[in-house]
Amino acid sequence: MPASTPRDVAPAWTHSPIANFERTFERARRLKDQIDVTEAFGRDISLRGVPLAMLNAQLDSLRDTLANFPGRVISSRLPLADRAAWHAMLAQIARELPLLAGAAPSRASRRATNADCTYDAPLLVADSGIRALRTRITTCYRHATEAVRVGDSTFNRLGVLGRLGWQPDRERRRALFTALDTVWRSVNGNDATTSPWRTLMRAESAKWTTGTRPLDRSATALGIPAREIERAMEALLEAWRVATPDSLIEPWDYWFQNGEASRALASRIPRERLLALNAAYYAALGADLASFNTHYDIDPRPGQTPVAYTTFGDRPRWEDGAWVSAEPWIFATYADGGLDILNELLHESGHAVHIAAIRTRPAYADWPDANVFTEGIADIVALDVYEPAWQQHWLGDSVPTAVSLRARYGSIMLDAAWSLFEIRMHRAPDADPNTVWSDITSHYLHVRPHPERSWWAMRAQLFDLPGYMLNYAMGAIVVADVRATLMKRHGRWLTGDALWYPRAVDALYRYGREVPARTVLERVLGRRPRADALTADLARMRAPTRAGR
Repeated sequence: MPASTPRDVAPAWTHSPIANFERTFERARRLKDQIDVTEAFGRDISLRGVPLAMLNAQLDSLRDTLANFPGRVISSRLPLADRAAWHAMLAQIARELPLLAGAAPSRASRRATNADCTYDAPLLVADSGIRALRTRITTCYRHATEAVRVGDSTFNRLGVLGRLGWQPDRERRRALFTALDTVWRSVNGNDATTSPWRTLMRAESAKWTTGTRPLDRSATALGIPAREIERAMEALLEAWRVATPDSLIEPWDYWFQNGEASRALASRIPRERLLALNAAYYAALGADLASFNTHYDIDPRPGQTPVAYTTFGDRPRWEDGAWVSAEPWIFATYADGGLDILNELLHESGHAVHIAAIRTRPAYADWPDANVFTEGIADIVALDVYEPAWQQHWLGDSVPTAVSLRARYGSIMLDAAWSLFEIRMHRAPDADPNTVWSDITSHYLHVRPHPERSWWAMRAQLFDLPGYMLNYAMGAIVVADVRATLMKRHGRWLTGDALWYPRAVDALYRYGREVPARTVLERVLGRRPRADALTADLARMRAPTRAGR
């Protein structure tokens, strides 16, 4: 049973005029959670032993109830708090009704489809729409990422990228990198104007109106003008450009140059130790992942997700006089260990401890309203692995600060580059993406231009969730600012601090959608987020060791 926290008094919403509707809404969301987890495993029966068909039938019945109920409520007569919750639920139902009605193909069905990956993208989008094109790209991308051939060996995408960080021979690194060509082509073909991604980008941009671009939505959520966000990406990349050697390197050498810390500490973080380190550190910060009923599906298997993510297996709720925590589920594919994989696992567990802490009425029991905020605060703990003091305490060995910071920010700078890439492509969807990417990476990352290669097309978010990469880069700004503020207020927690999690619950985690993310941040920071803390941290870097052969 999920962890629960006793309370003497039931929340006020349980006696509200819309309590019955809200309970139905809660049950529907919980059913949807079970369906999502079941489909993530590619199963026909849930882990609780309920057939998927039965879960869908139950959800359909609740969907009908939810769809027919609003006519019975005069929202203007509701108390203000209930009126806000009412409209929040109606908005959520409007977004999810097509999914609840079974109009979208499930993850399981998408995996089972042997799609033709030599299709005509403009014809597909004209005949079947944007969703069909995105589904086809996703299916072909998934097949490509699961079977990357390097010589006589087969790896997944993350396995190849991980090996780029420790392979000492430059020619072998080149072979690993170019083997990803099948992944890039599954997204962007040969970079013709009719390629899948370029077709998708034109179709998406044609729908966007003033204020609806992904950049605009992120700006609104954070209360930061869109142009300032673009300038922030440029400022971060410029700080990296100045802090790193200005000689051009090949793209396959980028991971190796940033991988010195991972190579030095690899023996300390075998794959078998990942979950134990993850659990021990969060426990030292007052967050017992086991008591939150956190689940991990991280072992490589056919059909496993190529993208790490955390989701609700169940919602937080008031039940039998107590709060019952959410049930976090973490899905990833980890064939190896290492510092960077541990960082990602801690990040996903950061999402888990977040949703486990949510205590609010069903209308708001969800991720916050700003993905930038959600992704940023998931890294508060995860980034600690790149501090020498943390490494020495938890791993028994460490590398110099400059080497650690290069490891910390190498991937974040790629996220910033992808974010700037999307900003520019969304503004000019007819531009050549290979050229745009080469211009950005050569100027800021010192990577030799290769406009003949679509090596930008290795992240599923670029087609599955346009604009989502900005959440990681802006999240890096948010988390650096929040970390600096919390450390100034409470001190460093690298070796443990049992009060860390209770403070984080109260300041950051417990609200769900009840309080806007920008308000939560303003309460913690006393202002809107700034990039100062991140650029100051980048300034701690020194010139790294050059890639060897």
